[in-house]
Amino acid sequence: PTPKPIASRMMEIASVGPSTSVLEPSAGSGRLADAAREAGATEIVCVERNGTLRELLLAKGHMLVGSNDFVKWADDPLRTSADVRNAFRNASQLVLRDERKAS
Repeated sequence: PTPKPIASRMMEIASVGPSTSVLEPSAGSGRLADAAREAGATEIVCVERNGTLRELLLAKGHMLVGSNDFVKWADDPLRTSADVRNAFRNASQLVLRDERKAS
């Protein structure tokens, strides 16, 4: 997990504040999402494939998108390439709404 002081500093560097949307594509235990919330981000969306970590993120009140295993979801033969493109497009829209990006 990202140490709390580093997560807080990342939010400062990325200028995360009250008008910021944050996409956390590999949320883990939610340290970066927690720091974004503390910085005042108005929208925080998490993606996490580990079921236990997803439960922890939900318990913390974070919004989750995607299935428990995005890779499995994307590789499903019944899923169309358009479904996968739409999932990535929706995620990227969160990033593109705000010009500040951190990775």
